[in-house]
Amino acid sequence: MTAPDPVAIALARQMPWTVAEPESIWVASGRINPKSTFTDCLLYALPLEVTEGAVLFVYIGALSSSREYIEPSMISKAHELILTYAADPLTAYLDRDQDAINRALEKQ
Repeated sequence: MTAPDPVAIALARQMPWTVAEPESIWVASGRINPKSTFTDCLLYALPLEVTEGAVLFVYIGALSSSREYIEPSMISKAHELILTYAADPLTAYLDRDQDAINRALEKQ
């Protein structure tokens, strides 16, 4: 078994959207081209089956009619949103996100 690439690990820590989980939701800002930027937009990470294994995002909401894919390299800052139940905000809507909530609670 080969050891994980330390450069890849450092990049994933600095820019976690480059290794986004499929179907995760992000708030992101960045640049589509030299003249067009986006700021604090909701993005959805497409399932890997749709993207042939690449991490790609699409807009959610008003900009969702845009057929443009957002590549991780276009994003300059982002953070992942974790959906919870309104009646129980410490329980993640998606099971895969519960660990993140538990880790955050342990740090308190």
